Amino acid sequence: SKSIVDWKCFRFHLAGTATKLHDEASSNRRYKPLDRTENEFNHPLKLLKKMVKQNLRYDTEVRQIGGIMMVLAMSLVIYPLFDTSSRLSSNFPDNELYNGEDGGLAWALLCGNVAIIVLGLLGMAIGFMALTEAGHKYITVVGLVWQQTAFVDWVAKMYELAVTMGIDENPSSTTEFYFSMGILKMFFLKFMQYGSLAVTLFTLFAFQSRKGHLKNAAYYRKRLVIYSFFFAANGIFGYLVPGAKVYLDNEDNLPVKKPIKPLVVFVGQPITVPEITLAMGAIFALVGVYGMARGLGLAQNDNRYFQIAVAVAYIAYLGAVVLTEFSIGGSVAGAMAAGVEVINCHIILSFLDQKAKTMPEEMDEDYFHDDAIVTKFGQERAKKLKKEKEEETVEAEGMA
Repeated sequence: SKSIVDWKCFRFHLAGTATKLHDEASSNRRYKPLDRTENEFNHPLKLLKKMVKQNLRYDTEVRQIGGIMMVLAMSLVIYPLFDTSSRLSSNFPDNELYNGEDGGLAWALLCGNVAIIVLGLLGMAIGFMALTEAGHKYITVVGLVWQQTAFVDWVAKMYELAVTMGIDENPSSTTEFYFSMGILKMFFLKFMQYGSLAVTLFTLFAFQSRKGHLKNAAYYRKRLVIYSFFFAANGIFGYLVPGAKVYLDNEDNLPVKKPIKPLVVFVGQPITVPEITLAMGAIFALVGVYGMARGLGLAQNDNRYFQIAVAVAYIAYLGAVVLTEFSIGGSVAGAMAAGVEVINCHIILSFLDQKAKTMPEEMDEDYFHDDAIVTKFGQERAKKLKKEKEEETVEAEGMA
């Protein structure tokens, strides 16, 4: 008899623990309140097991997204800070180039940098709140809305490229070629740089809106294909084609003799050794094509080869472009900004590839949330209350 009493106490203790966990989760506005009926004490072990599993799934996903978001947002703070500092230290607003017909360009560029800095700070704050379970979908919406201000920086940088290259004053086939390649490079690079943060914001918003089950493996594979395509395109139009052009135009003068000067400054990047630019373009293109193949199911994706390739590509970029090209013909601020500017492109590829491998192909609506539990333990009670209400209504109408 003592063992029977102990077992009953144990069952009531488990049931109390389960409902306590549910109340705490409900206070965080992530779950619906549990309709307590006598049925919940019939299977306390199943109730507790299911709730703990769903809590762990939800918390793991949200914290992972929040951590990645903080890293991506941090680079959006560092890069424009370097860019703004270098412009201000060179008396950028007083530069004759920007005080002529295009006097407002300097301030447009500075406003664009400020918008990106604020976006980065918002992303860091939202990511940190996701890590600490203090976030809310309306706060995430603020980040998504502010994300649209990135177009200010995007448009200002493209217009600056046209001004600095003198596309209107000194038109030539060479100038037009570098301008076209520069616009394409900037488009693909900025899309990945700002879009990487948008992916995490939209994903976090889906989880906070109880739509996390829609972010399955197919969702991440589609994004992996898109961002791998942009990564490959950035390598082709930003490095491979311009590098080949510089090499062919200066083939008779290579290697460059002392004093060493950049042959071409392409979108802020000095090209002194075109072979390096060619090699980097080829590496980026190959990595991007490999990512598309994995996303489309044309390559085996149950390994970490792609993530290793992405890491090797970034290390090669730091050594070849940042430490070599910029040290020869660039600036310290430009080198530091270049190293931070592209890191989002590599991080988002690794993140999407990992999620495409680990997420289920299909998920039920209750995979991350306890709607099934609420239905299971509240369905009978809800039907009973509805029936009683209908009977009371009929009885009242009969008396009337």
